[in-house]
Amino acid sequence: MKAVVFSDIDGTMTAPDFPWETTLETLRVCEAHGVGIVAVTSKTLDEMMAWRRLPAFLPCFAYESGWGVAVPADGPYRSTWQAAARRRGYQFAGESDGLALYEWPQRPEAADLRRAAEATGVRIRLLSEIPPQTFTRWSGLPPEAVERAYRRRGPPPFVIEAGSPKTLAARARARGWYLLRGKLLFTLTPVHKGHAVDALYPGLRRIWPRAAFWAVGDTASDRRMARRGIPFVRVDHPRVWRRWVLRVVGRWAGRQVGR
Repeated sequence: MKAVVFSDIDGTMTAPDFPWETTLETLRVCEAHGVGIVAVTSKTLDEMMAWRRLPAFLPCFAYESGWGVAVPADGPYRSTWQAAARRRGYQFAGESDGLALYEWPQRPEAADLRRAAEATGVRIRLLSEIPPQTFTRWSGLPPEAVERAYRRRGPPPFVIEAGSPKTLAARARARGWYLLRGKLLFTLTPVHKGHAVDALYPGLRRIWPRAAFWAVGDTASDRRMARRGIPFVRVDHPRVWRRWVLRVVGRWAGRQVGR
């Protein structure tokens, strides 16, 4: 069985006008290594843009991922934010849509990263490795959607081959992946704890100690999925308190702006 993997459960990332440069520049390492083992959800965009809703003097890094961080590129506090990013070990990668993007400098070897992913028993193929006609046949998407998928920016969709549908479903459940309408979907929150990383991709933590994986959190999109009856897995990770602070302070800041 082949499963076409897209990044977001509600399809916003497959839209032709999605702001890739805002969200995915900090995840370029995936594309650079040619392995699409990680995807992001709309909450990543929310977190990365959170500084627009917060007082500028609060560099809480609520939108930080294991690969990078986005901070304001302009405004009176930009030097404070950018100095904080550099102190945490990030390196400047460029600017996009009002954000300065910093990457974590560590890089795994592409071959090792792919071997670690495929050690879980699946074969990963990037969209660029698959002829458009074959992709259309596998996915059942209309031709215009296929054309958009091949044109879009950022890490491309990829295909996982995992034998039978039963085998694929079992592996998806074991790793906290969603299986929806025959498509395998990753929707995740950064996880740095060793047991969670090892459970998702055995051996990958040894290759890339700073690797962050994505498991489901408690955002509005997750609650929408739960209402649709889609199961999800909660993973303990060290950033829950920061999301809670972001929600509380963000609501307070919104009320102040509205007065």
